[in-house]
Amino acid sequence: MSKASDVNNYPEIDGLRAVAVFSVIGFHLGLPGFGLGWAGVQLFFCISGFLITEGLRATKNRTLGTYLYRFFVRRALRILPAYYSYLTLALLLRWILVRNIDGWFYFVIYANNYYQAFHGFQHSMLLSHLWSLAVEEQFYLLWPCVVFLATSNSLFKISIGLVVIAPLIRFTTVSYTSNVTWEYASLLASADCLALGALYALRPTSWKMKLPSWFVLMTAAVAGLLTIEIYHIGYSKMGDAQLWVASAQSHFLLTAVGIICIGMIGLSQTNLYLKTILSRQWLTHLGRISYGLYLFHPLTFTVCTYVGTVILGNKINHGAGHVLLIAAEIFCVVGIATASYRWMERRFLMLKHILAP
Repeated sequence: MSKASDVNNYPEIDGLRAVAVFSVIGFHLGLPGFGLGWAGVQLFFCISGFLITEGLRATKNRTLGTYLYRFFVRRALRILPAYYSYLTLALLLRWILVRNIDGWFYFVIYANNYYQAFHGFQHSMLLSHLWSLAVEEQFYLLWPCVVFLATSNSLFKISIGLVVIAPLIRFTTVSYTSNVTWEYASLLASADCLALGALYALRPTSWKMKLPSWFVLMTAAVAGLLTIEIYHIGYSKMGDAQLWVASAQSHFLLTAVGIICIGMIGLSQTNLYLKTILSRQWLTHLGRISYGLYLFHPLTFTVCTYVGTVILGNKINHGAGHVLLIAAEIFCVVGIATASYRWMERRFLMLKHILAP
């Protein structure tokens, strides 16, 4: 996912990005212990809601035109070059493999989450993960005007409203449709995690040094309830949305995950031990390239699996061959994401200070 703000630089947030992206990668690789790895996307949403809201509030003293121009130019420079580079490669490979790129225009205009929801995610792994980037892009289009026009008190109420509305949207859509993808793929269905991030951006100044006891206790209580719910649903089902998303508990489970993610963000900034760990150089590097890691990992895994099959045959599916394949996939995607950041993304980022100071 994309880095959301340059107003404040938080190394520990980069560390959390690394945790988030490798949770997703571990989930997609089917690694043991990563059955809840999809929650990395919710962590990304919370981080984006927090940083975007904080950055926008810091620039509200500008005129609306200047404020929007600066935000959109900077977002475009951060997001679009890598996204369209990946999309071009993925569509080209999909055309070579299956001669089918239906719905390509929806991916171009960041409306693919709705296209994917209507079609039940019938796309290959090359494209299915892009739904979350569409959700974030839609958030970027709408949220700046909300922040600019709303007072702090109004913004707080709006964010609370979105946290309440999102699980109700999920309940309604699943109750009246048989497509569980609507449970999380639309902007409104994912709005609670984004809004929770916004609420954290509105926190009192005193929270920046120490979180209040009630907040820590609330996060711990929600984590406990979430553990009970996962036990009730069945941990083995958590890796397949078709098995648990349509359950009654799922409507509020995603909100609970978001609350825990906000607790993680808060603790990462106020707990010295955790902050030190997350701020380690190798972890912050992985956080800085997390957008590329998220974008390129399906394509990288597809190519690595093909090459591994040619070299090792069926041995890649078990034993040492499978371990070697996973190691190669992770090594390659880190290398590709590092190259993307160093030689493409960072060059566009340098233009921010020229085009939108």
